[in-house]
Amino acid sequence: MSSTALNLSQTESMTVGWLAGHKEIVIVIAVAVAAIVPAMVFGIPSNRDLSNHFRFALPFYDALVSGNVFPSWLQDSNGGYGDASFRFYPPALYYLLALMRFLTRSWYVGTLATFTLINAIGALGVYLWARTILPSREAMWSGIFFSLMPYHLNQYYQATMLAEFAATSVLPFSFYFVEKVCESRRTRDIAGLALSYAMLLFTHLPLTVIGSLALGIYALLRLPKTHRLKTTVALGMGIFLGLLASARFWTTVLAEQASIRADNILPDPSVDYRINFIFSTLSPENLNVWWMNILLASTFAMLWPALSLLWSSRTKP
Repeated sequence: MSSTALNLSQTESMTVGWLAGHKEIVIVIAVAVAAIVPAMVFGIPSNRDLSNHFRFALPFYDALVSGNVFPSWLQDSNGGYGDASFRFYPPALYYLLALMRFLTRSWYVGTLATFTLINAIGALGVYLWARTILPSREAMWSGIFFSLMPYHLNQYYQATMLAEFAATSVLPFSFYFVEKVCESRRTRDIAGLALSYAMLLFTHLPLTVIGSLALGIYALLRLPKTHRLKTTVALGMGIFLGLLASARFWTTVLAEQASIRADNILPDPSVDYRINFIFSTLSPENLNVWWMNILLASTFAMLWPALSLLWSSRTKP
């Protein structure tokens, strides 16, 4: 047998062995990819928001190709005069779309590859986070449920909230590294928290705000009984480094946010939070609330079996 054939045989054996030893991860990623298959078969879901995302993505890619590493001017809007959207909108999604467009030479294939990758990464992040406190089988189901959660699917298939969809896949890693820092305070875990938090800021600001509140509460609940001060300092260092790593973006937003005038000139009542509370109405006349009500009810329905099992286990004699 030639050395080449022997090497191929060894590589194949190692690959099969790795897959067998990590079958939960393989299943989690397979389900995440399967969740995007309808888009591969029937086409990328399209609505007004998708057009707006590509109104950003195309000139962003052109700017990168021309050598502008940090695009800050959307050249095609306002009849060619452009606007400053890039200075306020988190750029991480558009960097990834541009990379996939460059690698695949196709916006269509690149877009499918982008969101397949994003969904797989998010499911893996949930698995890793759950694995810190659960056996591998239960952690696997956590990753699977992430890919199938009604609101998460809605982000991609119905609402085309693509940046939020991407940020939802980043957030589990922040929770994972908070857990790891609370567990051991290792330097690499602090660095992981910093990187994941910076990526969250670079991807979607509203989810960063919501996620920061959730991370703070989670950290308080997971602080160890000993070395609380050291752990708190380590967590704070991770968040501080994340803010520092993303400062080029958020400092610009803070310094120039007074320049945003669109809502002052032509307010859009459909995005006014005061009329968009869950269950504030059951009427389909307010489609935002009506659809969110359905998604929330579907999410509660997914939780019902777990709640039933928990209740039955506690009521058994």
